[in-house]
Amino acid sequence: ALTDIGLGGCALTGAALAPGTEVELRLSGHVLPGRVIQQEGERLRLQFRLNDQTSDAVERLLAA
Repeated sequence: ALTDIGLGGCALTGAALAPGTEVELRLSGHVLPGRVIQQEGERLRLQFRLNDQTSDAVERLLAA
């Protein structure tokens, strides 16, 4: 479950992946590529790949 989202990344619970793992988060019709930067217990932190397409998608999600 998504617990936090910002321009640079997000936090999730319910997933366990090793730091450095490449991921694609699919959210509200958007695909947000990124990588795992930290796993703390049940909380997983992702850093988005900040290209123009990803940045635009995150900005639209935050505005909704």
